Amino acid sequence: MIHNSDNAATNRLVHRVGGIGAVNKIVKKFQFKNTNLKRYMLDFKAINKGKDNYTTAVDLTSFLRRVYQRQLLGPKYDSKMLALLQGCKNHSKLPKLVRGAKVYNKTGEFPTKGVQNDAALFKTKQGVYTVVVMAQSGNQYYQYQGMNRLGRDVVNYLDKHK
Repeated sequence: MIHNSDNAATNRLVHRVGGIGAVNKIVKKFQFKNTNLKRYMLDFKAINKGKDNYTTAVDLTSFLRRVYQRQLLGPKYDSKMLALLQGCKNHSKLPKLVRGAKVYNKTGEFPTKGVQNDAALFKTKQGVYTVVVMAQSGNQYYQYQGMNRLGRDVVNYLDKHK
């Protein structure tokens, strides 16, 4: 699910933890107030009925920060999640132009809706930076270009001004 951004794997994981309701209980427990799972990935019938999944950059930033600080599930499981995020093979968005940083990220996309997302932690000698971009109804080429430059520019700027 994380290494290759596989929607079928995501659906299997949702099913394995008890379904959409169970996921939403976990989301609520950890106080991600703007995140709601309403359908399985690529469930076009549900999409056509207006059911969609939601989250925000704020919730994703909080998630990444808490995992990095080992304050979500605790040191053992948060470390495992970080290892999974570090193993994400898709560095075509925020991390593409970033140099000298350890990258932990998770992408998401739904090209037919113009959706391109990336949530990333960048660990450098100067500090750890979180950048989250959620783009909708856009042109994929420009979304990628913007994310590439944003990741690079944020890390470069903060490293120079710390």
